[in-house]
Amino acid sequence: MKDNYNKQLYKETFDEISASDALKEKVIYMNKQNNKSNKVQHRRIKRSVLILVAAICVLVIGTVAVAAANNFWIKSYEGKLKEQVELHDMECWTVEGELYKGYMLKISDPSRVFLGTIDEFGESDGKSVAEMISAYDAVAGVNGGASYWNDTAKYTGLPVGAVISEGEIAFSDQVDSYVYDIVGFTKDNKLIIGSYTLEEALNAGIRDAVSYGGTFCEELVIDGSKAIKKNGGINPRTAIGQCEDGTVILLVIDGRQEGSLGANTSELAEIMLEAGAVNAVSMAGGSYTSMYVESDSVNNSFRVEGALECPDAWLVR
Repeated sequence: MKDNYNKQLYKETFDEISASDALKEKVIYMNKQNNKSNKVQHRRIKRSVLILVAAICVLVIGTVAVAAANNFWIKSYEGKLKEQVELHDMECWTVEGELYKGYMLKISDPSRVFLGTIDEFGESDGKSVAEMISAYDAVAGVNGGASYWNDTAKYTGLPVGAVISEGEIAFSDQVDSYVYDIVGFTKDNKLIIGSYTLEEALNAGIRDAVSYGGTFCEELVIDGSKAIKKNGGINPRTAIGQCEDGTVILLVIDGRQEGSLGANTSELAEIMLEAGAVNAVSMAGGSYTSMYVESDSVNNSFRVEGALECPDAWLVR
């Protein structure tokens, strides 16, 4: 009886031990599986983190690249002229006001600045400032005079007024005796702003010039004083001026967009005076406003398709 009891006890004990061993093996197996799963999960998390870091790096590098392509201006400065660096022997400035942001080039050698034109004026398309920079092997430029681009005619290759290039009359839309408001450089590289017939302009030794006037174009500074006749509205703007020492100023203001609504002509005049201009005039603005350094657009046109093509542009050799 006792032997039978002992046998039964041994059997139950053995079964419990076997069950315990089986449970232990099952636990060990499950732990191994969990470890494998954790390792896989860790690898997935690590891979996801690396992908996220790489994406952030690409985004940051891309943002910096875009900024570099569109902004060469670095150093701090007080006043409306905020930041400046040297590029192609030009001073390059960021210009900021309450409602606008813009860009300015200052070229100490005025002989480097000239008027580039398209190959042939007419009822056709003009060229972008970048295309004219490339065609003339120049380093920078801004748009020049206006073209016949309105609700009824869209000829960006047809100038409004007159154009003088390399000391010759390149275009005129009026009779010979007509008096144009002209801005241009003489053969001794002085910026001239005034009213001339084309014959008078050539006799004055003007080598490169365009007409100004109309909606966007008007005198800003004459002989060191503000000379605006009307304040105009807040718009994208382009202007050209010259300092007493001969330094040429090319200026653009972004407009009609978030972060820069635009500037009026009074503000343009104030910027030019702060930059040291003794004479300055606004050029075609609005849809035309465009500044390039080499093939890089410096400013930001409000037009999705980019700034309008131009019949001519002020370029820097």
